[in-house]
Amino acid sequence: TFGDTQLEGYFMYKNDNPVDGPARNFTTSNITNRSKKAEIYTLGGAVSGPISSNWNYRIEGAFQTGSADSPANRTDVEDTEQLRAFGQKSNLEYCFKDSMDNKLHLTYEYLSGDNPGTKRVTSFSPLWGEWPQWSELYQPYVTSLEDQQVSNLHRVAFGHKIKPNSKWEILTDYHLLWADQNTFRGNAQFTNNGNFRGQLITCRAVYNFTKNIKGNIVGEYFMPGNYYASGNRDNALYFHFTIEYLF
Repeated sequence: TFGDTQLEGYFMYKNDNPVDGPARNFTTSNITNRSKKAEIYTLGGAVSGPISSNWNYRIEGAFQTGSADSPANRTDVEDTEQLRAFGQKSNLEYCFKDSMDNKLHLTYEYLSGDNPGTKRVTSFSPLWGEWPQWSELYQPYVTSLEDQQVSNLHRVAFGHKIKPNSKWEILTDYHLLWADQNTFRGNAQFTNNGNFRGQLITCRAVYNFTKNIKGNIVGEYFMPGNYYASGNRDNALYFHFTIEYLF
């Protein structure tokens, strides 16, 4: 930390090996699509801090090398190619510092995709970060079309957070999504030239009933773009309600 500026650095190593054979409730297709060989070295860092009393920023980037199986290679889980990939995420936040703690943010995220025209794997692996971080509809339901890959992405999000009172917190985001590469070119579920994944609206409301009980309501609406084939462009709606008890 230098004054109000915080610097972070990290190195991560991940070794993936495909399973030897089908297990219970694990079909051969699942092994081919979800169990692949990889040896990934990730070097990354981040810088964050305030710009002024109202503005905050955070910029993070990571480079990956090693070897991995191409996302589009569904035939031999043992085949690997040289890995060269990059991921980046930037966030700019404005805090109103008012009675409702209003905040606006602008986010840009980039996760490189696999270019089928090269002999390298250029798809960024989020390592252990494949859980739904910004959408419970898009991740994992829509990404199931792409071999469960959550990379190959350009995402711009405009968001608002508000706390109307001590009980409520409401977060709303509007996302614009693009594909970095046409990795699955020739696949009937995608177009060969389109890169616009579509528009996504997400809203999450959290309510604290008591110190130990809280609930949340999540609603999302996705409008697919020309990255997907015409038969795969139906709008999608997602909703769930959860109550948690905290011990």
